[in-house]
Amino acid sequence: MQLRKGLNTMIILVAWELWKHRNKYVFDDMQPRIQVVITIVMEEAGLWKMTGAKNLASLFNNTKVDELSG
Repeated sequence: MQLRKGLNTMIILVAWELWKHRNKYVFDDMQPRIQVVITIVMEEAGLWKMTGAKNLASLFNNTKVDELSG
């Protein structure tokens, strides 16, 4: 159940960041770059984890989220 909740949290986070990146592409004339989205998602996942999204950490098998983005 914890893994499922973590996955749901990650899906929400990825969808939100994709939406924001898409808006930058459409409205701010920015080039779409998947690496930028991945980096932002990993950074945000670390922040979400620090602010209480404990189930998100279950997706990374005790690996620090910060290590994955570096």
